[in-house]
Amino acid sequence: AKAAAAAAWVVRRLARDDRSKLVVFAHHVDVLDALHGAVEAARDDSPRTTRDDDDDDDDARDAAAASKETTRWRGGPPGRVDGAASGGIREQLLAAFRRDAAARCLLVSVTAGGVGVDLSAAHDAVFVEAVGLDASWLRQAEDRLHRRGQTRRVVATYLLAPPGSWEDAQWPRVHARLRATSGVANGEDNAEAFAVCRTQASDDASRKSRGS
Repeated sequence: AKAAAAAAWVVRRLARDDRSKLVVFAHHVDVLDALHGAVEAARDDSPRTTRDDDDDDDDARDAAAASKETTRWRGGPPGRVDGAASGGIREQLLAAFRRDAAARCLLVSVTAGGVGVDLSAAHDAVFVEAVGLDASWLRQAEDRLHRRGQTRRVVATYLLAPPGSWEDAQWPRVHARLRATSGVANGEDNAEAFAVCRTQASDDASRKSRGS
């Protein structure tokens, strides 16, 4: 249930515009499978149509119709980097994500994407799985967006099961460990903190995010 809710969040995030890139971190193969299938299914690969600038009425009608339809996003097929990807395929996917504007979504295994991976083409990341994983893995994964050349503020969002769930109850421990690793790297006074958003990101996932 959480994977479906998280996929819906990812699709809505990608649908905000046609340009921004998003890195989606997860850990388990079945979760990566579910995310990849749902995000690809929501992709709109239809050709763009050219319309006159003064076609305001048509624009309004189209916007109203679109709001009633299932959310779709534009871009190339989502990439996936995990332990099953060979070295050659992995490098091709990473190069495409860096250079191809259409490569907007990359699903990355937290462990496979932790070392030697440059994800600085994006400045937004979402962790679908975090509770139960080592905080150093999460930190290394996020650091891939902070590679040389990153000029934008990086925002990492953590999606959790709703309040009252085991995952939500365990979150303070994960938060404390992430803050501790940040304190070691940046000094305690400059340790990163999370902005907690208690609104429901979907029916089954809450959202916590931080910028750095």
